[in-house]
Amino acid sequence: MNKNTRTILQTLTLLCVAALTAAAHHGKDFLVASSCSTPHQGLTCAHVMTDYTRANDMMPSTLLIMPGMLYGFTKDLAGEFHGHVMHSDGSYDFESMAFEMRYRFLTERTGTAADFSVPISIAAALEWEPFTHGGVNALTGTFIIGRSFGPVSIVGNVIASRRFGSMDDMIDTRFAFGVRSLLSGELGTTVELASGEHDAPGTQLTLGLGGEIFSQWDLKLGARFTPDQGSVRFSGVQSMLMFTF
Repeated sequence: MNKNTRTILQTLTLLCVAALTAAAHHGKDFLVASSCSTPHQGLTCAHVMTDYTRANDMMPSTLLIMPGMLYGFTKDLAGEFHGHVMHSDGSYDFESMAFEMRYRFLTERTGTAADFSVPISIAAALEWEPFTHGGVNALTGTFIIGRSFGPVSIVGNVIASRRFGSMDDMIDTRFAFGVRSLLSGELGTTVELASGEHDAPGTQLTLGLGGEIFSQWDLKLGARFTPDQGSVRFSGVQSMLMFTF
């Protein structure tokens, strides 16, 4: 591990350990995977997500910046929009906007044998992403299933997307899987596995930490690792900063 990689990982750890709680109930519990939770009704969240990918033999380094807003229409229905701004080779390019609706069909409940009990939560999301200046529009659907075991939460995603107007207009299917565990109070760690899209194949591992850094301000940071010719390399950093009001 070189000096730059160690510096990035140490910075991630120090910033996240400073977090005390994760009190914002915004429904974004993971950096990669989607969870069944949705914001409380009437809750509005402004967020900025980033995804930095290190350069490799095939591609230069890139930074994807995704500012957006999230709103809870009801306790089970939420809407979100965010933009995609790509920075590469010293220039910025506004690539697309994404609009998503997420609905929670079933909420996990526990109780005595006489009470109504549901062992899992189930939700679904639909996202439309129109690209700018000649890009290919995309429609993505996500089936989400989740379960909590005390301080540990597990989610699984099956994701299907279709790109319109491209030469390869087949439906692309992939998965994401996440485990979140509370450490102290509401400070959480996450472990996520996700398969890549057709233009970024391979399974990726993301390790994250997150919590509330100030009142109403929530921060999550993660390091991504990717298989590379029989080994695993540090391939990028992801972050999510959210303000809830």
